[in-house]
Amino acid sequence: MQPDTDKHDVQDVAALPPTSPVGHRMANFSLRDPFGQPFNLYDALEGHPALIVFLEGIEQCAALAGRENEITGLGADLFAIAVETPQVLAEVEAPFALFCDPDGQVTAKFEDWAFGSASPGTGEAGSFGFLLDANQRVAEARRGALEEIIAATAECLRRTRPAPAETFTGSAPVLVLPRLLDEDLCQALMRFWVNGKPFEGTVGTVGAGDEFHRVYHEKKRRLDLSISDPGLHKQLELIVGQRIAPELEKAFHFSNFFFERFLVVCYDAARDDFFRPHRDNLSPDTAERRFAVTVNLNDDYDGGGLVFPEYGPDHYRPDAGGVLIFSCSLIHEALPVTKGRRFALLNMARQKLA
Repeated sequence: MQPDTDKHDVQDVAALPPTSPVGHRMANFSLRDPFGQPFNLYDALEGHPALIVFLEGIEQCAALAGRENEITGLGADLFAIAVETPQVLAEVEAPFALFCDPDGQVTAKFEDWAFGSASPGTGEAGSFGFLLDANQRVAEARRGALEEIIAATAECLRRTRPAPAETFTGSAPVLVLPRLLDEDLCQALMRFWVNGKPFEGTVGTVGAGDEFHRVYHEKKRRLDLSISDPGLHKQLELIVGQRIAPELEKAFHFSNFFFERFLVVCYDAARDDFFRPHRDNLSPDTAERRFAVTVNLNDDYDGGGLVFPEYGPDHYRPDAGGVLIFSCSLIHEALPVTKGRRFALLNMARQKLA
């Protein structure tokens, strides 16, 4: 997915393309089934993909029951929510988990979050649903006819089905998340680099008590472009920050952070680009860094994986839009790109002081 330079793009990138709920973690919520039993989303999920359907009306329960195997047969759990009273839903025979939202508050909340509905919860635009991956992050959001939701969900499940399980004897403590950014946003950031004025990436050096930065091609060869526009930077902070914050809290109990500047960078095989093994927090100016964030913007290149040699020889390389998050204290290396160009969005998360 090299940058599409034929598309019109303003030079200063005043705004990013609209974003969707895809990549965000689904918020937790609680409801009850028709017989009064409590349902808490995070308690109910067991590490499988899951389709959560907000039904347009009670008559759609039968239609959903007839299509259940198209979802569960692909390894996903199925949950349905209806804006009905327990008394009404108690008369429904459903082979899937069915829950009551009698006042429509939960339905309205999620419809407005995902689609900005002018009349949330009314069902005017049909049912809507969220396919969650095994990590409770939205992989697909769709509103409309139930048949369209089922078809889109099944296609996404087939497309994102994980590889067969493997047995590992060790791995680096690295968080890998797919689909952090969508294709339009990745393309916009790559065009931003192409249309800008990239500069040679530098490395920091401490000498005589002072820190300075220099181009040092024996250590690092890369072309960088800073995102200096405040509006664009703020948009990226919100998009990236909201999507990785729940994961940092869950995996590392790390929260209350802020970002440094965002960089769009390019490793080009034609230049023999690379970044030798290094840590990201060894100088006085970088000592407060906690986590590095590396989002791959494309995946149509050869080589270019990240290696964490303290933990083994494995190469880490997310698909386009995927992110690697890791402690700045880990030694890591960006291997040379051997064909094409690798684009990435980089940043560092620092702990906010009390």
